[in-house]
Amino acid sequence: MNTPQPENVTVMFADVVGSTRIYEVLGDAEAQYTITHALNVVGGIVQRHKGSVVKSAGDDVLSAFQSADDALTAACVIHDTFAENRIFEDLSLEFHIGIHSGMGIFTKGDIYGDAVNVAARLTSTAKSGQILTSKETVDQLTNGLAAQAREFDTIPVKGRKEPVQMYDIIWKHTGDETSLMEVASGVFGGKLLRLQFKGQTVNVLPEPQTFILGRGIDSGLVVSGTMVSRQHASIEYRRDKFVLRDLSTNGTYVRLNGEDFFIKREETTITGDGIISLGKRVEDQPELNIQFQCI
Repeated sequence: MNTPQPENVTVMFADVVGSTRIYEVLGDAEAQYTITHALNVVGGIVQRHKGSVVKSAGDDVLSAFQSADDALTAACVIHDTFAENRIFEDLSLEFHIGIHSGMGIFTKGDIYGDAVNVAARLTSTAKSGQILTSKETVDQLTNGLAAQAREFDTIPVKGRKEPVQMYDIIWKHTGDETSLMEVASGVFGGKLLRLQFKGQTVNVLPEPQTFILGRGIDSGLVVSGTMVSRQHASIEYRRDKFVLRDLSTNGTYVRLNGEDFFIKREETTITGDGIISLGKRVEDQPELNIQFQCI
């Protein structure tokens, strides 16, 4: 049996702030649903930024990245997504985030090692809405993100002789994931599909992953409605085009460049800008319309 070997990785913990209070206010069932939905949103952001969710339990998400830039950008987008109650209309939910680059050992469903220990310590130190990282991570950042790192303090970590030098990442709320990536990394470019729904903005990147629209809490964009299926429709990027495919029993209505049409268990290419409505005509329930724009 092969023994797992340590490898270089950037580890990120994203932990819900005040989860105990959320359970007190909402009750067990509603709080569990709310936190699970929030962690699924975080997981989707991680995956869109080339990371992998190692595990999600309780009130935090542990994820791993090959690039420090991707990890820091994902962290900024997480904070920006939950700013100003854009996910939950009646609940302010925030995270504190810690990131460290170092050696980790991957096993089935988990990761161990120095990178995890330091990232966990940074997370426990971070305040609500704060991103703390280490000198090791800052040294790997490209210029755009490195410029946002401010030397913060040192902190002891169990098992380390020397304290860890912490850096605070100065992120700015933009309400726009694209702007965040441009400001943070300075390297983002290319085509994307921007979706806007109930004040939330989600960008589908030109990557091979399938993006799901539906009422299931694990969807890339969650849309709750009586005619909406758990996995109602998907969006894929194929041959330099975004393709919308209906997966539902009630079909999907599309207003594309001013023209309305209906698809059911079939697909269509979406270009320009328009509206997607799951299960109902565009004019029947405007509050559930998804605005889209190809950029």
